[in-house]
Amino acid sequence: MSNDRPVLVWMIFNHQSLALLAPHPVPSFVSWSPPPVRFCKLNFDGSAPNNLSMAGVVLRDDLDNHIPSRTYNLGSCPAFLAIVIALRNGLLLARAHNISHIFIEGDNLMVINILQGHFKCPWKLHLLMNDIKKILESFSTFHSHHIYREGN
Repeated sequence: MSNDRPVLVWMIFNHQSLALLAPHPVPSFVSWSPPPVRFCKLNFDGSAPNNLSMAGVVLRDDLDNHIPSRTYNLGSCPAFLAIVIALRNGLLLARAHNISHIFIEGDNLMVINILQGHFKCPWKLHLLMNDIKKILESFSTFHSHHIYREGN
């Protein structure tokens, strides 16, 4: 019998074995990058571990100079609400520092999509998002962008 014939091997895979055969995603480097020239970047986030909600905002200019940053203890509210409050508070902070061109960057894709008009705002956040849209009217220019959590 010849040894050069192909050998058929049957294997039983579980779902973890199949994952090993799937193409692996190519890792990409995620980091903060400066906004366009003459813009200030607002990074915002919120969380609600153990019903203790927090929000944070950071403003930096196109030369990576730190303008202000703030954290807020919000008591008890859902994480999604804490994120939207962070956005509103960050915009108010930017307006208080006479920033006219703002680049908004956050890691919650739903909030960014609502801000850009791609998603309809949940009714519980409707008044807060309307407030945010009115604040945005006070800026000469604004852009919003989603970034992965590691870069926010």
